[in-house]
Amino acid sequence: EIGAGSDPGVYLLDGETDDDLRTAARDFFGSARLRLAAGTAGFAEYLAELADLPRAVRSRWPPVNSCLVVSGSMHDVSRQQIQHAKDVGWSSFRPEELLASISPPTWCLVDTGAPVGMAGPLLATRTGATVRDLLRHIDFDAATVFGGDTAFGIVSALGGPPLYPLGEVLPGVPVSSIRAASLGSEIPGRGRDLCFISKAGGFGPIGLLTLLRKALECC
Repeated sequence: EIGAGSDPGVYLLDGETDDDLRTAARDFFGSARLRLAAGTAGFAEYLAELADLPRAVRSRWPPVNSCLVVSGSMHDVSRQQIQHAKDVGWSSFRPEELLASISPPTWCLVDTGAPVGMAGPLLATRTGATVRDLLRHIDFDAATVFGGDTAFGIVSALGGPPLYPLGEVLPGVPVSSIRAASLGSEIPGRGRDLCFISKAGGFGPIGLLTLLRKALECC
């Protein structure tokens, strides 16, 4: 129904099927009037198929032999993934326990804790500060973060550096790089890039962390 004679404005399309998303993406690229699109991951997939962007073979994943895993997601899927990791032998620490450890573990979970009544952006900001302090003292190769608010809180605590996407290591799990030079104000003395792995709460199988470690640890 959106044609060449439509008035300028914002149009909300009710996509109920994959065909709806495909049609919306095709019409967006075929329009001389539509300038900006926003939508779901499914819509983005069809946009990516149509976009005339430079294509290249992805380089090897950066090796991740030590990783700090932080979950701020309240989603049941994330909770089950964290519990499964503990069940198969992953170590879980409070921040003060990690700071006191003589030989920090390679891949580990950190339980940042949540004060009663604290949630949302305030909790994300607190978690971000905790993770920043841990990265100042322990030279992890990477940080893996569950939950969008938590990821935003951590990146903000690191000074809001640019994230350079490297690819999707597992479905719904992108890997990015934060350049060492952009971390200087918040993590003085870090001489190498930080690998930043993020995941929305409801994504992935129960054994996601084990799969992630297997994919990145041996690169």
